[in-house]
Amino acid sequence: MEESNQLVLLEDEIQYDGKDRDAIIRGIDLGKKVVLITSFLSATMEKKLAFVIFKILCKYKKSDLHASLYSMIKELAINATKANAKKIFFDEHQITDENHPEYNLVSKKFKDSLTEDWIVTYGKKAKENMILVCIVLEHSPSGLVLKVKNTSSINKKDENRMRDKLRKGLQYEDLTDYYVQNQDQTEGEGIGLVL
Repeated sequence: MEESNQLVLLEDEIQYDGKDRDAIIRGIDLGKKVVLITSFLSATMEKKLAFVIFKILCKYKKSDLHASLYSMIKELAINATKANAKKIFFDEHQITDENHPEYNLVSKKFKDSLTEDWIVTYGKKAKENMILVCIVLEHSPSGLVLKVKNTSSINKKDENRMRDKLRKGLQYEDLTDYYVQNQDQTEGEGIGLVL
């Protein structure tokens, strides 16, 4: 039987210990695609993510890129988990359409609720409902392909806001300039997307 060409690391179900680290190193050395599946970015999953990125970059003698790449992937993963939490939050408030009369009110309530403890609570709800985030790192000597996917869909209003932030971000060479000139009070500043 052919061995899978991917290494799947689940949330906190595999503890970050020597065995886990050895499996990660073996998988990366074999050129396997690494897939991390989570409902929120726990401290354990952050350590796994940082370790995976470091080991992939070391394999290709690019470890100097670790801090930048880790920051980007972490920010994308956080945004994906927040999007999943938002879906659950809106479902709880029975808001299924961005044209709902209370959409903006619930959006503000969502933004005001965001705390670390709240994210953990909604991460657990996401896990119970199989609303997950999948971080995929495919690597080879010619490059690295990164995918951060969540299982919840995006509404048109949020997609347009996100695309607008990306479009504006492409006009800047300095993250600080973008931040100062494009503050957004709806949910976040969009710095992670621009990063």
